Formats: sequence, C-alpha cells, structure tokens
Amino acid sequence: MCGACDSEHQHITHHHHTDIQTPSHSADGLTVSARTFSRRGILAGLAGLGALGATPASAAWTTTVLRSGESTVPRAKPALPDAPRIVRGTGEKRIALRHLHTGESVNTVYWAEGQYIDEGLDAVSHLMRDFRTDEAVPMAPELVDLLHDLRKLLDTREAYAVLGGYRSPQTNSMLRSKSRKVAKNSLHMRGLASDLRLPGRSTAMVRKAALAMERGGVGFYPRSDFVHLDVGPVRTWRG
Repeated sequence: MCGACDSEHQHITHHHHTDIQTPSHSADGLTVSARTFSRRGILAGLAGLGALGATPASAAWTTTVLRSGESTVPRAKPALPDAPRIVRGTGEKRIALRHLHTGESVNTVYWAEGQYIDEGLDAVSHLMRDFRTDEAVPMAPELVDLLHDLRKLLDTREAYAVLGGYRSPQTNSMLRSKSRKVAKNSLHMRGLASDLRLPGRSTAMVRKAALAMERGGVGFYPRSDFVHLDVGPVRTWRG
C-alpha cells in the first residue's frame, strides 16, 4: 500500500471547523465548488465507458462472503419474517466490496425496512479490518451509506476495490514512520474512512462524484490510482 494512503491533511480545503490538526494550505490546494456538479453532468462523463449490465436485486436478505480461493459462503441472514414482502414494500440498500490485500469479498444488504441490519454491517466491518493486525472496529454506517449512494450516483453495481479501511494505532504509527504524508490522527483509526477504487469508473470520476455529494473528506491520489473517502468534515486534497 502506498505510504500516503491516508494523507487526510495534505492540501486540505476546509468547509467547517475540525479538531484534527492540519498544516497550512499550500499554493496548489484544491478549492471545490461541489454545487456545480449534477448527476446528469457526472454520468455524461461516463458515455465513453460503455453501459454496464445491471445486476438484479436479490429477493432475500443475504450476505455473501468470499475468501481468497474459496467458493461462495452464505452467512448472516437477518432473522426477520417474510423478507421478500418487506423488501418489496420498502426497498433495501446493498453494498459490494472486494479487499485487494486479503482477497475477501462481501455482497450484503445492510439496510432494509427503515433500519440498519447488524449482520450486514458486521460483514463490512470484518472485511475492512486492519489486515496487518487482524483487528476490527465497527465501521461507521454513514460511511457505508456514502459508498452505497456514490455507487448509485455513478450508475454501477460493480464491487468497490478496497485498499484500506480501519487502521489500528500501531499500523498508523508504522506508516507514519515511513511517510510524513500519513495523518497522525487518521480517521481510519475511528472507522470513518476507506481508500478504494471503483472498477469501470476512473478515480477522477469517483472523486468528482464524491465532491458533488459534499458528505466528508475526499482525497485524490492519481499516481496510486485510488480515492480516499471519509465522513469527517467536508474538505478535499490531492496526494
């Protein structure tokens, strides 16, 4: 992983106060006017990529977890009656993730009938654990919602390619010893951030759509080809 995976503090443009320590703005810091973006404008940029086939939504609430080299393993079915009827009545929210370091995958419904489903969120938190120490914390539901809505805005059902989610203090200290770009108080240590790619969509397009949403920090790392997303203060930077 790139040592700058969580440089939340480099070239930051703040939209409101944060208690996270940050250096002064540099001359090439980004200033974003996200309100100029629209879903139509974002999707217009996808015309050259070709249409992606839609994946039909599952009628049952299931979480599928794949480990590297293993077959599909069903798990974490919410103990709720008559799930198909409930889903038809109120809809559901599904998230799909694949961790590039562990080879694990998750495709789960994490919200339905107006509430979060613990089993789905637990599966997401396990996949986004610190793969170096095998430690996990509950990832913020707001972050999962952000990823869900961003994928919908970009009109794709591809699984996110995750480079990092939760980061233990030990791992963060180790990465800081290798790169000054790693934030001392990284939001990764609080389960509020993830570094990722979205197959079929360029990192520039993912960044543009995330900025339009104005729901947290957006770090753009074109050389390493990933985007940092968090649900902290609204701000942006380029790594």
